[in-house]
Amino acid sequence: MPALSVLLMDSFNYFKTHFIAFCILVLPFALITNGIALSFNEEDGSGKFFIYMLFILTIYPFYKGAILYYIAYSFDGRRVPFSQLYQIPAKTWFSFVLMNIILGLAVLTGFIALILPGLYLMARFSFTEIYCVLYKENSTDAIKLGWNDTKDNYWLLFKGLVIIFGLTTGLVWVSEYALGLLGLSSPVLSFIFSILEVILSMMNTIFIFRVFTINTTRLEEIQQIS
Repeated sequence: MPALSVLLMDSFNYFKTHFIAFCILVLPFALITNGIALSFNEEDGSGKFFIYMLFILTIYPFYKGAILYYIAYSFDGRRVPFSQLYQIPAKTWFSFVLMNIILGLAVLTGFIALILPGLYLMARFSFTEIYCVLYKENSTDAIKLGWNDTKDNYWLLFKGLVIIFGLTTGLVWVSEYALGLLGLSSPVLSFIFSILEVILSMMNTIFIFRVFTINTTRLEEIQQIS
């Protein structure tokens, strides 16, 4: 088992190498969703927010699926048009949406109870999207497989994701807060920070994929089925 520092460095180097590609894949999603969010104001009712969440839930499988397929293909040295990467996840759209609704409710319940149960569930469900999108498992099987496969390396995932969160999302939040204290906050700056946060969050997906493929036979399986 590689050390956590090695896995984190591998993930960072991969992110750095493929940064432009990730921006091309992520920016359309980030610009649309954050642009809509920027239009909200305090007078908007819950109905508008509900429609916004449904919109995100609808397009998220295409965005996240494209990211996972890009990572899977790039590990094998293959190049696929970005437009095709968005089309492939359509086959698993329903299972992906249903799975994320179930997991979202479970993790939210964990956070409501206490923070630690929520973090625990997030780490234990780390592999579910890989099984749903790349292995084309239905939502129930993807959840079961993801849960079972994180049993032995839960702490590795947990610590890695916490570190990545602190160095990416956490740093973005602190920077935005600091600028706010200096009186430099604005909707435009908030929009820029939101976009940056989405791009940096790709480190989570890369790290999860890296841990998943510690067992090299899994990488071979993914290359055969994707």
